[in-house]
Amino acid sequence: MIKNISGGGGGGGSFPSTDTRWMDEATVISGANLWLQPNASQLFYMRVSISPPAINNEFSLSFFLDSGTYDFKVLGNIWSDEGIIEWKLNDVVIVASQDWSGANTYNVLKTESGVVIPTPGVQVLKGKVIGTNGTDYYFRLIKLWFEKTG
Repeated sequence: MIKNISGGGGGGGSFPSTDTRWMDEATVISGANLWLQPNASQLFYMRVSISPPAINNEFSLSFFLDSGTYDFKVLGNIWSDEGIIEWKLNDVVIVASQDWSGANTYNVLKTESGVVIPTPGVQVLKGKVIGTNGTDYYFRLIKLWFEKTG
């Protein structure tokens, strides 16, 4: 859905109220490279991590969104060797500690509600591995998206 808005300074524009990114579109900030893992048990037949897994591995994705309140959604795998991710949007923490470790489970959807985007336009999301409750620092993610709620 596109919402037309207008503002000062000569007009308005059209900004999406939802935007989706696939994890294989991420830019690695810290770490070696993206590791695409085909898997028939996984929705969309793939999952992505940074290899080798390490504390402080970090990546970014850009989203184009309207201002407002959003749900931030992440589709991935919970696994015994997964890490804990801190999520920042425009360098502001929106999820301090999202734990992906546990009993092996495909197609897990995690949602953070109430994410406020004050200014429409390009929004930069960063994910950083900050710890683990498992045996390693992997994360296996598929897609990430924002859906406007207000």
